[in-house]
Amino acid sequence: MVWDTGLIQINDNTPGMRLITKFTLLYIIITGFVIALGSVIVFREIINRVDNEAYIKLNSWIRGTVDQLKEGVPLEDLQIHTDITVEELDFEQPLIAHYEIDSVGIFPPRRRGDDRRLIIGESFKIGNRHYLVKAHSFIAEPDEIQEGLEKSLYITFLILLAIVVVISFFISNRILLPFNKSLQAMSTFNIKNQLPIKLKQPRTREFKKLNEFLEKMTTKAVNDYKSLKEFTENASHEIQTPLAIIRGKLELMMETNIDENQAEYINSIQNAVNKLSAVNHTLVLLTKLDNQEYASEEINFSKYVKDGIWDFQELIEMHSIKLRQDIKEGVLLNLNPFLAEILMNNLLSNAVKHNIPDGYINVVLTNSELRIENSGEPLQVPVEDLFKRFKKNKQSSSSTGLGLAIVKQICDMQDMNIDYINEEEKHIIRVHF
Repeated sequence: MVWDTGLIQINDNTPGMRLITKFTLLYIIITGFVIALGSVIVFREIINRVDNEAYIKLNSWIRGTVDQLKEGVPLEDLQIHTDITVEELDFEQPLIAHYEIDSVGIFPPRRRGDDRRLIIGESFKIGNRHYLVKAHSFIAEPDEIQEGLEKSLYITFLILLAIVVVISFFISNRILLPFNKSLQAMSTFNIKNQLPIKLKQPRTREFKKLNEFLEKMTTKAVNDYKSLKEFTENASHEIQTPLAIIRGKLELMMETNIDENQAEYINSIQNAVNKLSAVNHTLVLLTKLDNQEYASEEINFSKYVKDGIWDFQELIEMHSIKLRQDIKEGVLLNLNPFLAEILMNNLLSNAVKHNIPDGYINVVLTNSELRIENSGEPLQVPVEDLFKRFKKNKQSSSSTGLGLAIVKQICDMQDMNIDYINEEEKHIIRVHF
């Protein structure tokens, strides 16, 4: 929430949802990381369990076969699994210790490609015979387990994502509904209406306190605005009245018998009065701009540019300034007509006032910008200071130092960009629409 020229403005692009979206994205990122880390742990655990189960199974087959041999069952009568082989060795041959081989082989039913095959074996001396018992089994390969695990985790992640989105939507539209309504009310609040907002009190204590604060704040803002507006209007009126009296008295004095020195003093006082009056009018205009008291409408800006040039035509010729203009017809802008006149008057006045004898002024208007270029003395202040109030190229100048400040204020209010370019004796002001 920001204060801007007397109007409280709030970016209300799904206000309640933005906060929820941040937590949702954070939750999704954390969930994705946890799932990825968990998938590695689960994958390793599955591989270990598959291998252990295969070892247990093969060892149980071997023990069952050895038990039958110990009972005296002949080799040809053994009831064993097809994946077990029993081979009789020379009795004098040393015992073969238990061994395990992780190899590959062709799985009979499929017969395509190699599959993982686990082989274990061990020799036993039973009575006066020596037997080598071997068992093998095909088990799932890691890549097969990984593929299945990835599919299951992918589906799980999508389900979690759908649940999070639904819950976030529910929270935003249900739990944060009072908060969204408060933000919406603040986004439409206009201090120029001089009416504080009235918000429905929710049940949630925190939202209730927030609404109470917003109501108090807008009430205070409206009261301050009324006081400031009334003070500005009264001050302007009270200043203009004595100025008018002083100006009238000075005109009467000029009609009396006065010497040359007195005439100079009176003329100096009259210039100071005129300047004070101009400053007063300008400050009132700036205050109205700050309060956004001018409604915008679509205007033919080309006409206002031409009218402004016409108004300054005699003054331009009086200063022997060459004028060149390239005005595109039918340039439409969303701007208050009075402010359009003020904009052109201040820009052209600045170009004439700060020009040089036998100088030039170029005025160019396109669909995208207004460009005013003029000759003039080199700039003596930083460019960034020219649009500030009471900043002048020459402090001794009769200018009030508010002309470009008003232009900048109008451009900011209408979302137009303005820049100033200085190249020695060439000065360029561009207003981008």
